[in-house]
Formats: sequence, structure tokens, C-alpha cells
Amino acid sequence: AGRYTNPSEFNWHGFLRSMDGNFIKFDAPNAGTQRDQGTYVTDLNSTGYIAGTVVDANNVGHGFLRAPDGTMIIVDVSNAGTGPGQGTWLGGLNENGAVAGYFYNAKSRAHGSLRDIDGNIVPITVHQAGNDPLQATIAYAINNDNIVAGYYVDSNRAYHGFVRLVTGKIKKFDAPDAVFGVSMGTLVGGINDDGEISGEYNGPGGGYDHGFLRIP
Repeated sequence: AGRYTNPSEFNWHGFLRSMDGNFIKFDAPNAGTQRDQGTYVTDLNSTGYIAGTVVDANNVGHGFLRAPDGTMIIVDVSNAGTGPGQGTWLGGLNENGAVAGYFYNAKSRAHGSLRDIDGNIVPITVHQAGNDPLQATIAYAINNDNIVAGYYVDSNRAYHGFVRLVTGKIKKFDAPDAVFGVSMGTLVGGINDDGEISGEYNGPGGGYDHGFLRIP
């Protein structure tokens, strides 16, 4: 699953490629048609469900879940803002249908979220995250045990990793030799069912040219 844009357009559309090479193209409801608007696909599980975000004509994000039969469920966190650049964004999807994500509130500050298989949404905020719009908690990945991983941005606008256990406890971490500064630090990419977390970080040279694997 993924997204594409046509040569004459600047908005995005979703697609699903089957094992035999056939493509199904789709747009989430109320997808905008201008630059950077439209349907963003972020994950696919083995049952055929797709998670992503649709950016509407007002540049507001709304999460979506697409069932194998094409049915769409729109996901909006209740505390999400409704202005341009605000709204709900979905990330990793597990085999049970739970999904990690984040939302921008009316002050354009991002908080993480976990939507369970019953549709209940739990906000996730790392206490050390800063309070201005450029500081945030981003929940990015989830495994089949509903353990969520992501990163947060502190008051110095540096990045740090975190993992949220099923008990709600949050553990923070950094790559051992990560360099911190504005838009620098530790970024999380994924988590598997053993709780191992992969990602990238700014090394001594300053660039995101180092990968890491965190073992529980």
C-alpha cells in the first residue's frame, strides 16, 4: 500500500497493490485536491486494513482506516484542532486493528494517541515534551502487544525516543552517542513484537546518518 500523485496534480491518492500486481486506487472521504492535500497511506496489516490520513480542502488532517472491502472509517481525536495544519494523523497499524498516531490541538501542539480495536482513543504525552507548537509527542509505531513507540521534542527542540508499555508507563531513551540540538537527536522508525525498536539518530558528525536497534 502507498500513495501516488499524477504529473498534472500535486495532491495525493492512495493505492493498494495485490500479490498478482493489480492496483486498486482510492481517495479517503473529503480529500482535498490542492498541493499537499489528499490521501496519505501510512500502514497496512495482513488482514488488508490500511491506515492513513486525509488532508481536506482546509488543510486539516483526519485519520482513516480502510477495510478490505473499501469501507472507510474516519478517525478524529476529540481534542484535535480544526485549523490549517491541525487535526488527526495515524501512523502504525497492528494485526488487531489498533493504531498509533498523533494529533495537533488548537494551539498546534502535537500529542500522541493510541486507538484500540473498539475505537477508544488514549492520548499519549511525554511530560518532558515542550509546550510550544514546535515541541511535541509523536506516536509512530505499534506492535501486536499494543506497545507504542515514537519520539518527543523537548523545550530545546531536540528529539528523544520513547516507548509506552500496555500499563501506560512511558520509558524514554536516546541512542548512546546521539548529538542533540534543534531538530537533532533520536528518531524512532518501528517496533516489533519482541519490543525491539529501530530508528535513526544524529551522530557525532551531526547528520542523520546513523541507525540504531534498541533491545528491551
